[in-house]
Parts: sequence; structure tokens; C-alpha cells
Amino acid sequence: MKTLSSRYRQAHKEAKWAIGLALAYFAWWYGSAYGLAPDNIEQAPTLYFGLPLWFLMACVIGPLVFTLLCA
Repeated sequence: MKTLSSRYRQAHKEAKWAIGLALAYFAWWYGSAYGLAPDNIEQAPTLYFGLPLWFLMACVIGPLVFTLLCA
């Protein structure tokens, strides 16, 4: 049977992972959304599966990657 202190240790470890993954996801999203967006608005973005690359990386690939990391 686990003691109370070992439960707290495990809870702290999981909380640190959750905060780290949340910060990493924000960095991924920010870098993808603003780093991969085209510089000028007149330039037509290259489409992948009908989506611009910045949107695909920030809003499709990112959540999938971080959902797998959480699992």
C-alpha cells in the first residue's frame, strides 16, 4: 500500500510534467502560427491537404503530437 508521501511525490511529478507540456505546447503553437505564416498578405500560402502550413502545424499536428506525449 502506498504511503501518503509517495502519493504526493507522484502528484508533484505529474504536475511538473503537465506544466512543462503546457508550456511546450504554447511554444509549439506560437512558433508554428507566427513563424510559418507568410510575410506578406498578397502571397498565396502553399496548401497541404487544403490547409496552410502554419495552420496545419499549429492546429492539427500540434494537438495530435501533444496528446500522444500526454499519453
